[in-house]
Formats: sequence, structure tokens, C-alpha cells
Amino acid sequence: MDILLLEKFIKNECTAAEAEQVKAWLAEHPDAVEEYMARAWKEEISHPMPAAMEQAILAKIPLRRTRRITTWLSAAAAVLILVTGSWFFLSQRTASSSMVTLTAGKFILPDKSAIWLKENSRLQYDSLAFGKEDRAVTLLEGEAFFDVQQDASHPFLVNSKGVETKVLGTSFSVKMQQKVTITVATGKVGIRYQGDELGALTPGKQMLVAENGTVERKDQPEWLAGIWKETSLQLTDAPYEDLGLVLEQFYGIRLETASSKVRRQRYNIQLKRETPAEEVIHVLGLLNGITYEKKDAITYMIK
Repeated sequence: MDILLLEKFIKNECTAAEAEQVKAWLAEHPDAVEEYMARAWKEEISHPMPAAMEQAILAKIPLRRTRRITTWLSAAAAVLILVTGSWFFLSQRTASSSMVTLTAGKFILPDKSAIWLKENSRLQYDSLAFGKEDRAVTLLEGEAFFDVQQDASHPFLVNSKGVETKVLGTSFSVKMQQKVTITVATGKVGIRYQGDELGALTPGKQMLVAENGTVERKDQPEWLAGIWKETSLQLTDAPYEDLGLVLEQFYGIRLETASSKVRRQRYNIQLKRETPAEEVIHVLGLLNGITYEKKDAITYMIK
């Protein structure tokens, strides 16, 4: 029996011919019913079927006279369990198939909002619930940049380790490490932790929330939020501080220096995503007359 046809039968969506087909199958395949009984029974116990659906199923069970009423009752019970188990299977399949999980890359959500996910990042949302009352997504790990479409009736919610970021329409980034970091590029966002209001963020502001609820606020250039999603970037007459911020976001490396000359200098360089970090530092030195020494896997001392 086609499980989808059985689902239509349960929902009273069959044509007359389809309904007769299902009824005939239920009446003529008691062996299949009994084989299914044990497994379906276990599933039905922990996932009871709605009363309305149970009544609908009972009304649909085909009455077939037999010599022994007990035989019919056993078959009817088995049929009920079969259909109940099918209902559980179908409802579970629907629930699981409605969850959408996204990994690294750019994605457009049903409301036309855009999401960029960094490498080793995962985000999930329920495609059936999204947009009905709100637009809720969950950042499971990593970092994401959001460009949210304006919709005052359906707030956009990002959940991450108990931190909820709520917006109506704006652009911002959320990063999950030991702390959850929210940085606003445009617009305004509201932040809560485990139901408690933490306040609002505007462009150029950043909030870090620890697992114990401790909050740290920082100033952060709004142009830096989500800069990692770009494939190339031109720095022109950039101060040392901005150079360090960009390289950390773009390549995951850090610059250190004890030289006041290096700090005062302005920097020019074309950055491309595919260029190895050490090659970038080498070119930076050639173009700007500086030298460097690698301290560890991600730190460079600029001289």
C-alpha cells in the first residue's frame, strides 16, 4: 500500500475510487496488519494520535461480517494500530522534513532576507513555521551575516546559545565561540539572554555575551561586520588599526608591533580570498617597506 495514499485516506482527501482501494486493502491483508502491529504499537504509545483523527479512522474502518466477532475486533484493532502508526510516521516525517539546515555559503530565505554563513558554520530553521508569526532561525555553530528584509509584522529572530537577537529589518553579524558576538552594520537590533533584556545595538556597536550572562560592549566599525564574506577587498591609505582588523576578519591572522613608525604608517594592498595569509603579509611588506616575523600559526610581528 502506498503510504501517501493511506495518508490521504486518513485525511479524507481520497477520491471515491482511492477510498475503495484502501478499504479493500485493509480488509484483505490481515497478515500485513498483524506484522505491522508490534512496531506501530510502540510508536503510538509515546506519540498518541489526536482524538479527532482517531474518531475519523474508526469511522473509516470497513465493517466486514465474519463468523466470529472476536476475529473482527482483533482485525479492527490491528487496523487502528496500523493507521495510527502510519499517522505517527507521516507526522514525524513531515516535522523532520520541514527543518532546513544550511552550511557555508550565501542563501536567500523565503522572505527574501539574505544569509552568509562562514566556513564550519550551521544554521537551521523550520520552513513550515518561518514567516507565520515570526521569522526564527537558529545559529548552531560558527558565524553568520544577515541582511534582513523589512517586515514589521514578522520580527526576525536569531537564536544562538540562549542569546536571542531580534530585528525588523537591518544587517548584522552573529558569531558563536566561547561568547556570542553581535555586531551591527545597519539599523538596530534588540538582544535578550534567556528571556532577559540586554538592550539594543546600533551601527558601530558590538555586544559579547558569555555563557554565564556576562555582557561586554565594544565599539566596532560598522563596515567591518561581515567583511569576511567578501571575495576581494582594496585597502587604500588604511591606518594600522584598520589593517589589523581586516586581516583578522579576512584571513584569521593577527598583527602585533612595538614600532611607533609601523603604527603611524598608512597601508595600501589588494586582498583576495584565495591568496594565502603569509603571501599577503609578504606583499604587504614589499609595498609598504616593512618586515615581519611569524610568532605562531596566526600571529605576525610587524617591524
